[in-house]
Amino acid sequence: MEQHELIRRMVLVDGLSQRDVARRLGHSRNSVAKALQSAAPEGYSRDAARKRPKLDPFVPQGRGEPV
Repeated sequence: MEQHELIRRMVLVDGLSQRDVARRLGHSRNSVAKALQSAAPEGYSRDAARKRPKLDPFVPQGRGEPV
């Protein structure tokens, strides 16, 4: 989050080039360009729900005691 804001400030306010910002921060130029395209960083979202193990119905739930 802080890096995203820093990149935007360095390019838009300070007037540095995207290449200079990438070099100074150790990011790729593509990452700098991506940070400039959106006002807020992208959040993480899972593509699909996690699949449950096939043995899940047979595993005891609770205190961990065997059946």
